[in-house]
Amino acid sequence: MSSKQSLSSKTSKSRNGCHRCKTKHIKCDETKPRCQICIAQGAECPGYAKQLRWSNKHEVYADRPKKRAKTGAETTGASYQHDHNATSPSKSPPDLASTNGPVQSTRLPASAEAAEVSWSMTEPYGFEDLGHSFMVPDLISPSWSDVQVGNAFLAGDFWGDHSADSAIDLSSILSPLQTDSSKRENGKRKATVPADANASSSSAGLLQTFYRMAVPGKVPGFSDQDLVSYYFDHVCAIFACFDSEMNPFRTWVMDRFGNDKTTSLTIQAMAGSHLANFYPHMAAMGIAKRSQAWKSLQHDLPSLKAGKTTADSVLLNLLLLGLSCSWNNSSGLGLQYLCIARSLVQIKLQKECGPNDEFILDALIYWEMLASFVDPVPMLPFSGIKSPELHIPPKPSPRMPHSWTGLASESIYILAEVGRVLRRRDKKGLVTKIDDEWSSILENALYAIEIPQPDDVVDYNDPKTSKVDLIAMAEAYRHIALLEIYRSNPKLLLSRVRDGTVLEDLNHLSLSVNEAYHDELDSMLARIAVHVIDTIKGVHISSGACKLLPLIVVVAGSQLKMPDNEPSNTEIHDAVLEARYVVEQRLTVMSRRYPQRPMSAMLDIVKEVWQRLDPRECESSRADTNAHWLDIMHEKSWQVIMG
Repeated sequence: MSSKQSLSSKTSKSRNGCHRCKTKHIKCDETKPRCQICIAQGAECPGYAKQLRWSNKHEVYADRPKKRAKTGAETTGASYQHDHNATSPSKSPPDLASTNGPVQSTRLPASAEAAEVSWSMTEPYGFEDLGHSFMVPDLISPSWSDVQVGNAFLAGDFWGDHSADSAIDLSSILSPLQTDSSKRENGKRKATVPADANASSSSAGLLQTFYRMAVPGKVPGFSDQDLVSYYFDHVCAIFACFDSEMNPFRTWVMDRFGNDKTTSLTIQAMAGSHLANFYPHMAAMGIAKRSQAWKSLQHDLPSLKAGKTTADSVLLNLLLLGLSCSWNNSSGLGLQYLCIARSLVQIKLQKECGPNDEFILDALIYWEMLASFVDPVPMLPFSGIKSPELHIPPKPSPRMPHSWTGLASESIYILAEVGRVLRRRDKKGLVTKIDDEWSSILENALYAIEIPQPDDVVDYNDPKTSKVDLIAMAEAYRHIALLEIYRSNPKLLLSRVRDGTVLEDLNHLSLSVNEAYHDELDSMLARIAVHVIDTIKGVHISSGACKLLPLIVVVAGSQLKMPDNEPSNTEIHDAVLEARYVVEQRLTVMSRRYPQRPMSAMLDIVKEVWQRLDPRECESSRADTNAHWLDIMHEKSWQVIMG
């Protein structure tokens, strides 16, 4: 080693020298205007001006995240963990260390972790037409509902009277988390970049801060324990129409995930899939966990036959996996899980009722209703020459809402039958005689349903979801079932209006001449659809009842046909226009809280219906007055589970 090299290796790093000497960790003689070391080496001295770069290191947080002990995942890369002591309306999951079996850390491949996210290549999933700031759930505090929408119109009366809600502290949510590897790399060297590159990097950092986006390459990693915590802190609230200790998807899962490998893998898969809303790289983890859960479930089936596990445990995992199947892929219908669930429930129906049977059976009715619109093999009609009588027993009072059906179990069952009737139509949209009679029976059953009043509902201890919200959803489900029946069988509606026996809230329907629409049926269906949207638009976006909204806004939104003529009275024109705005904004905003892919697919379906329904300026291209969301969904192969 030369004396010069020995000298430079022993000298300490200068803090006041030129930028080149500091980068090379050599002693600068600080000669001005250029140091002698740079001149001796034939290099241009960059001078002594202080180099500035953007940093989030000293940002001030409203609520500084609490420190936590490092997990095993942090020894190999970045890992993020929730504050388990954060205040929550529901109890937190038990300590994972006490559960059977170690909690394994889930890591992406090293190449995937090291690669920076290319934001230009990230799929927008509905962000492209957003008219306000998007929302991200608080990864530090489990409080989700305190969301302040950027658009004042959306945050005000349009969404309900929730002006007292406070906004999420997004700066504490999306502060860049630097991996240990990047810290070590920064400690070894600080590469110089051209001035224009620095400017571009600064601009990107500023915009990412402005949009509250995670910095590419510095997104957090998540261990298995983090995913389980995320399920209980966030996914429970969006997977049910209310969330409290009365929500079986919280309490039942909490009792089982420590002893049931399939349940543990399933809730981790759901957490990873939902996190992909905000960290696209988490989609791969969600898919991998789902694959592991499916394999584990297949091992549970022989154990069920051998009596080593219970049917209720297997059915719980099927419910979780089936209704979250579209979270990774909007075309994932989960029918393979439904087929297994059907077989198990048919066996259960032949035995005495167990303590969980009512919850499981109502959940299966909801699942069958959603599947009735997308199942590639429609259910066959009743055999015989006459439809059977339909008797729906009333629910006992006071009534406990169901996590999926809320207070609309009866309407949802009838809607499942309506979906089957619609799927059995021929190419001209006509139904058989027996289905025609069955539609009339279903309509009478809908009229016989008694929607409970708030005093008739058990207090389920969810301050974010009022009883009025669930009652509004029950009303809306009854109306969309009637809407589909009347569209496929118009004579039933015309007869009701003529006899004056329509529901009380539909008394405004009449057979009088309407100048806005050529067809009186179009006018009445549009008015029913507007009434449905008016019923649900008072439900705040933070309410758990929004879980029931997707199918409502798709069915009602697809009947919002604009008037055929320039109306002299703009009342119906403005009402339809405003209702369309509500539908579009609801689906857009819900795609921020709920999984984005299915919500975006539903919005595509509704917009395609509107495009075909609206009058065309070109005479050679007439509007398709018979356009139906179900036909378009199957024509375009946009099948999606709307729940």
